[in-house]
Amino acid sequence: MDITAQVAAERALKESEEKFRNITNLIPQMVWSINVDGTEDYFNARWHAYTGLSQIRLAGEGWRSLIHPDDLPAVLAAWKRSFADNTPFECEHRLVHHADGYRWVLNRALPCRDGGGRVTHWMGTLTDIHDQKAGEQALRAASARKDEFLAMLAHELRTPDRSQVGLGLGLALVKSLVQLHGGRVEAYSAGLGKGSTFSVTLDVLDSGTPADAGPGVPAAAALGRAAAGGRRVLIVDDNVDAAESLAEILGAFGHRVTTASTPHGGLAIAAENDWPDVFILDIGLPEIDGYELVRRLRALPPARPALFVALSGYGQAHDKVLSLSAGFDQHFVKPVDLGALVAAIDGAAR
Repeated sequence: MDITAQVAAERALKESEEKFRNITNLIPQMVWSINVDGTEDYFNARWHAYTGLSQIRLAGEGWRSLIHPDDLPAVLAAWKRSFADNTPFECEHRLVHHADGYRWVLNRALPCRDGGGRVTHWMGTLTDIHDQKAGEQALRAASARKDEFLAMLAHELRTPDRSQVGLGLGLALVKSLVQLHGGRVEAYSAGLGKGSTFSVTLDVLDSGTPADAGPGVPAAAALGRAAAGGRRVLIVDDNVDAAESLAEILGAFGHRVTTASTPHGGLAIAAENDWPDVFILDIGLPEIDGYELVRRLRALPPARPALFVALSGYGQAHDKVLSLSAGFDQHFVKPVDLGALVAAIDGAAR
């Protein structure tokens, strides 16, 4: 009998199997195959190198002993669902590693069918994701610590800043506030249980001319110039406290300041009263943001030349470009530099 075709087919099958084994041994994943009854059919060389176990130890259903006992029920349940529906299998679990105990792996498999469409076995891969899982856990832990810190921070800021514990934020705030007024603060203690002394030193005024209040606040000369030619200023900010505080400061420099807490209120004031010399507009306003508000103000019938100043919590380059393109003359970042702001208003007055 001429068996040339049969021999060629057997040789082709053998070459195909050898090629398959070479490929599965080269890829970084562990490759496995089991029969429909759940018994081992094939494990590549990387599987044995990873687990440190021989082919004999993995015979039959020995692979189950390599999965972490706490993860095995979930793996078997997922496998049962996939086996019943002939759908792809996917599960994360811990697998024995020859050096590190257990490591997390991603286990995926697909059903393989014969020419008649009947599932004969399952082919799958395992990918080591232990470092990725550890990174995710570290991020979650860091996020939890951050949330805990922010919660404690908020509590310390709102609650009288207790006798035994604290973040020290009170002293930091006091130091900043005192330095803004040109003063200094000192703390002294002779030791544990001997109490503490806190000294705040501020310069007093010996005349009607205010002293230099330190960096960020205009000197007496700037105050004198502004007071001599106070300007009409309109502040539009939905933060009422911030608007009124800024208005009081600018009023102390001799300017006539009006505030509005809504953009529509600002439009009404600008249309009804004397046209302001300076508009200070918050960007994050409700209903109409500062960009749209400055456009509408510039389009009002009584509009005359004025200084339009943007206030924003964002100070990146593109934020300043947006302000200028919308119609603002200058862009200030919160908390506003009072010295620079008063200098800008003084420049507009000149």
